[in-house]
Amino acid sequence: MSYPKYGSLRMLIVDDFDNFRVTVAKLMQSLGVPTVDMALNGVQAIKACRSRRYDVVFCDFNLGQGKNGQQVLEELRQEEYLSPTGLFVFVSAESSRSVVLAANEFEPDGYITKPITAKAIQQRIDRLLVQREELLPALRAMEDKDYESAIEQYRELIAAGSRYSNICQKRLGELYLITDNYTAAEQLYQEILEKRRVDWAVVGLARAQQAQENWDDSAKMLRDIILENPLCMSAYDALADDYEQRGDTMGLQQLLQKSVKMSPLSLSRNRQLADVALKNNDTLVAANSFRKLVRLGNNSCNDEVGNHLQYGRTAAALADSEPEEGREVLRDALLNIESLDRRFELTEDEKIQAGLIESRIFSAQGNKKRAKEALQQMEGFMGAGGRRQEFETELDRVYSLFALGENTRAQQCLQDLVRLYEKDQQALGKLDILLDEPASEENRAKVKEINREGISFYRNHQYEDAITCFLHARQLFPNHVGIMLNLVQAYTGHIKAFGFNSERMKQCEGTLALVESRVEVGHAQFERFRQLRDICRTISQGGRRTALD
Repeated sequence: MSYPKYGSLRMLIVDDFDNFRVTVAKLMQSLGVPTVDMALNGVQAIKACRSRRYDVVFCDFNLGQGKNGQQVLEELRQEEYLSPTGLFVFVSAESSRSVVLAANEFEPDGYITKPITAKAIQQRIDRLLVQREELLPALRAMEDKDYESAIEQYRELIAAGSRYSNICQKRLGELYLITDNYTAAEQLYQEILEKRRVDWAVVGLARAQQAQENWDDSAKMLRDIILENPLCMSAYDALADDYEQRGDTMGLQQLLQKSVKMSPLSLSRNRQLADVALKNNDTLVAANSFRKLVRLGNNSCNDEVGNHLQYGRTAAALADSEPEEGREVLRDALLNIESLDRRFELTEDEKIQAGLIESRIFSAQGNKKRAKEALQQMEGFMGAGGRRQEFETELDRVYSLFALGENTRAQQCLQDLVRLYEKDQQALGKLDILLDEPASEENRAKVKEINREGISFYRNHQYEDAITCFLHARQLFPNHVGIMLNLVQAYTGHIKAFGFNSERMKQCEGTLALVESRVEVGHAQFERFRQLRDICRTISQGGRRTALD
């Protein structure tokens, strides 16, 4: 069906190749479109859409230097430069799975793969415009955020047997969820699924179930979809909410690692993965995720200075725990930190944080002289203003002091922060990783639960499970002496039950060495440490004698 109202449209063509822009512009003008504007890059496209409302935007995915088509659409949606009645159509030679999935993140109205003829472009745009014409009253209601009116419009179209009933049903379900009408949403999705199984309806039903706290039912539905269709990204997003609700950060990280493998160019999922890996103290995943996030954020309207700072922090932490893995990341992170003031307008605290992170990176690279100079310079700035610094700034100083081996000063600053933020649970949670015992209520409860589970495994002689449990706990709270001693006890239990194992003994002795560096005579855990150290030595000597015999 040909669209009869080309004479009332405004169109924008965004492509870095002159021939394609001119070809499509001539086609649209031959159809009677009076206003056809052109842009050869993302900046020009955003500027054009900011000053004029377009009915249709044709955009290539690759636009040379600067923003790509996905980032153009991202900003148009976020800043509402493209109304719900406007169409955004990718016309691109890019057809790889990662690019198509990334482009779909912000719901374009079409994706046309080059090379394509003028006739084929006209046929595709005819169909989209005819569809838009029929849905226009509902789309205008959405533009006005009059959701009740939009719901009524979509209901009427479905009742009238519109050829676009599938689209109407999908948008109606979304509106029911937006307006908290979960019973109506559930009924709609179930009616659809009785006739045919479509992924978006299953995800919608799962969302309705989640809203009514039917977490087990929704999780099963979502896992089934992912098994059937690993490319259903909305199912990963909904299941991520389930893991968050349960507080299962390890499960959430594993899910997000799968989802970013499927759709590696998604800024939002990479950010979520970086944040949860940081919470799990998984420095390898966190550093690589923030590194990727910084790269994906280049030219994006959602590029944030915080992601760049976290990249530097996690790179330094990775170098401490895994020097080989961290060497290249450190170099890249340092270059990134040094370029921050050219990319962002930094606050005073952000400038100091960047300098403290530089100091920490220099320490990790073995350049103690530059590390100390950077720290002294930043501490001078901190003392000059006569004001209290932000929590993150003070925390960066603590890490920089530890990195330089100034442990006494670092511990004093750390304890000052614990006292200063004793009523701020979020701040305490960030300090817990550096403390012998968690200060935040959430992490105290988490340690108690993990210890309870691990001790239960130990008492039931499930030593491998106990070791796994306490290793997880030590990853979350690497300075917690009680957890380390529980791990030693699990190692010795395993050796007693299954015989001497040199690798297990090496792990046991390594953990004891860490404890010895943290406890002195008079420490609450010193006597337990001494007893376990003696047990470990006895087992080690006996095992080695047996090996010699």
